[in-house]
Amino acid sequence: NNADQISVTNGITCFNPVQGDTRFATGSGGCGGGIADDDVWFKFVATADTHAITVNVFSIIDPVIELFDSCTGASLNCTMDNQYFFNNAVVGNTYYIRIYSASAEGNGNFSICVSTPPANAQCLLAFPLTPTATCNDMQSTYNNTGAPDKVYFKFNASYAGYTIVVRSSDI
Repeated sequence: NNADQISVTNGITCFNPVQGDTRFATGSGGCGGGIADDDVWFKFVATADTHAITVNVFSIIDPVIELFDSCTGASLNCTMDNQYFFNNAVVGNTYYIRIYSASAEGNGNFSICVSTPPANAQCLLAFPLTPTATCNDMQSTYNNTGAPDKVYFKFNASYAGYTIVVRSSDI
């Protein structure tokens, strides 16, 4: 129960990612991918029903994110992606995150962040747009600071030849 506490960032921007390092860590068994001989643990208290868990890779190779419902509880998900969206969290519950390298010799350092992203940070929850003859502005937030860095929109095309304009000074 020595998991490091992560404060959840409200919104898409992660201001204080937590530093982690799997070098000299010991293993406690693996999930569906890789060799969990170098795992480190973190925990957070859910503040919303959806959270984004993001690992920024520095020297760790093939990081695995595994999420648990308690310290000795059930594995809720295991992914070899650098980001995992956890839906259906119970606000107030503590969840545990295990990070390890799927590679036998891939241990190293990283940073981890837990944030509450906008709904359209997931493709399946893309915001609908209605095509019009004139510009239809839709505002969204994008960043590249260790939190979800994409947002999705969708529309039904009724003919070929739509023009999509993205206005930003930061892209």
